[in-house]
Amino acid sequence: MTQRQRSSEFRARHRGAVLVGRCLAIGAAVAALGFIAASAALSVPGSPPGGGHATASTASPKTASRTHPSTKTQPAGYLHSRVPSGPSLASLTPTEPAGARPQSSAVSLLVHLTAGLSASQQAAVVAAGGGAERASIPALHLLVVDVSAARAKAALAAYKANHAVRSVEIDHTRAARASPSDPSYSSQWALPAIGWNNVFGSVTPTSTATVAVLDTGVDAGHADLAGKLIPGYSAFAGSDPAADPNGHGTAMAGIIAAATDNGVDIAGVAYSGVSIMPVQVLDATGVGQDSDIANGVIWAADHGAGVILMSFSNPNFSQTLQDAMSYAWSKGVVLVAATGNDGVSTPTYPAGDQYVMGVSATDQSNALASGSNSGADTFIAAPGVDITTLASGGGATSVTGTSASAAIVAGVAAFEQAVDPVATNDVIDGRIASNADPAGTQGQTGNGLVDMARTVADTTSSSAVPAGAPPVGGGGPYVGPYTAAAAADGQGAMPPSQNGFLTTSSTGHTLSLQFTNNLPGDMNGSLQVSVPSGFSWTGISSTPLAGNACQTATLTSSSGPGSGPTTVAVTIKCATPKSLTLSFSGVTAPST
Repeated sequence: MTQRQRSSEFRARHRGAVLVGRCLAIGAAVAALGFIAASAALSVPGSPPGGGHATASTASPKTASRTHPSTKTQPAGYLHSRVPSGPSLASLTPTEPAGARPQSSAVSLLVHLTAGLSASQQAAVVAAGGGAERASIPALHLLVVDVSAARAKAALAAYKANHAVRSVEIDHTRAARASPSDPSYSSQWALPAIGWNNVFGSVTPTSTATVAVLDTGVDAGHADLAGKLIPGYSAFAGSDPAADPNGHGTAMAGIIAAATDNGVDIAGVAYSGVSIMPVQVLDATGVGQDSDIANGVIWAADHGAGVILMSFSNPNFSQTLQDAMSYAWSKGVVLVAATGNDGVSTPTYPAGDQYVMGVSATDQSNALASGSNSGADTFIAAPGVDITTLASGGGATSVTGTSASAAIVAGVAAFEQAVDPVATNDVIDGRIASNADPAGTQGQTGNGLVDMARTVADTTSSSAVPAGAPPVGGGGPYVGPYTAAAAADGQGAMPPSQNGFLTTSSTGHTLSLQFTNNLPGDMNGSLQVSVPSGFSWTGISSTPLAGNACQTATLTSSSGPGSGPTTVAVTIKCATPKSLTLSFSGVTAPST
């Protein structure tokens, strides 16, 4: 059997805002009660602000056989290379793995043993199946066993038939597949897209949190990560997790927690209170095996990580990985993973594992990014196109894919932990899900597009435990996107839209919707009003906000009894900030 590869991700999607007044409500459930439902989506045409528009190329990774000299010093770690005689597997003190990979003619198997076996019994099990033990993961009662490729099928069958073996599976490989590009690109459009601007400068964490970045390592020497890293772990003997020979891990760390307001490169999502724990489970080519990844998850969970980021994927379900996720969840860890960049809706893992928030990618229009995976493994979405981040060795770059999207969600989760240190992992997940913005379909974005501002403001204790995709679950739970409560007459809600705000208010028989854009460039927007049978209005007018010298173009609508949808399209041209109010006058509801 050949080893499969897990791939890291990058790409993105679109953001809508839905609001309510007395005559306005949100979603189909409310509309069924006889209200008008409205949604709005804004975008700035052309490239993201700053002029950059390059998309990172995605090259197919290659799985290389890796062997590290056994003479290298092995620092204290978690996976040990051999089982000494005496105590059972579960009681062993973990040590650093040998870091070797099976020869090209060999296949690695993950053999889950029943609890309580002595060292001699474990050795007998391995010998009976014809394999050679290379390493173990004590917390999971698991041995990593190498067999020749020619007899891999027979060895699998032999181990499965052994009463001392709970399960056995191939030790798959997983790989990072997005490479950074366009080092001059410095505009972080994704931050206002998730409401970051409404948090920065007004919220200071009272505690701290740690994100374990399971990746290719993190460049501790990068100026914008100074003071951000804590000691980490490498699955490879003699390798330093605070170095990054690939660059992928550094890019993820930069998105999460780059130093902010320091005049250097970029701002991190978690701009304060969050540290990075580098956990090197992918090699210099961006490839890692399930045994490495499971071991890294367990090590991170046992060493204080509050959030674990896994920006890699593979369509093969692994019980070993699921067991590792269950272990970390039981330790209170929030788990985040990229869904992948193959443009498919079939599950990948670990995004599809139970307890993991799988993240799809959205673009500057809040639409599902071209190439982003989606489906039952998708719990939430985040921007993932042309995401500005840090380059290994110094400076900034941009990346595209669900890896970046997952890093954004990990940053939001960690910042929320630092703001509310008593919130449990299921409550953190619940706040992220229930406060998401509407974007795409449920299948594309799960609960919607992550909204940092509303997540941080949420003090409720409602929880959400990611169910996972088949074979462990059916996706969800779906508790988002966020729905504004109905406003009193004359009041309005003000959740953020892509590039600014949408305010809704109802006074008498007039419904007003005000768009305000806070970014440079023309604001192109569309307002779609779904009108239940029996509703009507006498007219729609547009009014520029006083003093802004706004001009409008292409204002189209229809009036009278509606069965919806009716679309109002506007283009607003004026100096920042740009605002335009649309007023639906003479609104009447059917008699009941």
